[in-house]
Amino acid sequence: MGKSIKYSKEFKLSAVKLTTELGGIDNTPPHPPAPCPLSNQVLY
Repeated sequence: MGKSIKYSKEFKLSAVKLTTELGGIDNTPPHPPAPCPLSNQVLY
């Protein structure tokens, strides 16, 4: 269980990093509300 939680945490961080990079590449500015639902889906 602990291992999966740790993995989820790392995955969440990498996902946020990816979205930030994609936001920079994309013309849209990075907005906090977007990553939130994504993180919830990853956790649950």
